[in-house]
Order: sequence, then C-alpha cells, then structure tokens
Amino acid sequence: MIILLLVTTFMYALMTLYRKTHLLNEFNIQTWMMINSGVMFGILCLIALLNPKEFFDKNIISSLKKNMTSIAIYKCVGIITTFVWLYLLKKTDMSKLMPLNMILVTLFTTVMGVIVLDEKITSKQSIGILMAMCSIYLIQY
Repeated sequence: MIILLLVTTFMYALMTLYRKTHLLNEFNIQTWMMINSGVMFGILCLIALLNPKEFFDKNIISSLKKNMTSIAIYKCVGIITTFVWLYLLKKTDMSKLMPLNMILVTLFTTVMGVIVLDEKITSKQSIGILMAMCSIYLIQY
C-alpha cells in the first residue's frame, strides 16, 4: 500500500509541476478547465461504452434523480475551488503552495473526521497536528 501511495503522490507532484510550468502558461484557467473536463468526459464515454451495465444501471439513475441538488452544489463548489487552486498555482511558488496545501488538507480532514464522523485521534496524532501547524508557520515565514 505504501508503494502505491508513493507512486500516486509522486505522479500528482509531477502533474502539478507540468500544469504550472507548461499548461497554465499555454492556456488560461478557463480554457484549461474546459480541456480537462472534455478529456475526462471522452474517457468516461469510452468506459461507458465498454461497460454499459455499470453506467446505465436503473438504481444509479434513481439515485441520480434523488441526489441531483446535492450533486449540483458539490460540483459548483468543486468548480470554484478548482478556479481558485489553478489561480494560486499560477501565481504562487509551488515550493510554498504545495506543502501548505497538503498540511491544511490534512488538518481540515482530521478535524472534520473527528467532528462529523466521530473518529478518535491519538495523542501521537495530536502532536503531529501541532507539528503541522508549526510547519505552516515555518514554510510561510
């Protein structure tokens, strides 16, 4: 599992670097989001053609109808977040932005897990959170 995590995080870092150094220099943020969404749509259409039972199951259609409002809100928030993220990526040093982003995602998801999902955190994890907050200060100043 750790090897898979290392590979995916390394690939994520490479893709972020490529997006910052090439794609966001060639395209504006809106155009890049349209290209990215179009490619994703095309890939999903191909997968749907190859495996139609998974995509066109009647239970999924009824679930879509039932959850349409929450899906729409989720996607709107996601689009706004993506615009802001791409803007930050274009305008900020990647060496400061990425560590800060990862630390804040870790902090927010941990707090949400404790509050919303009633998960427990250990004293070791609490110390890690404090150390993460110290690292935010050190990275930014």
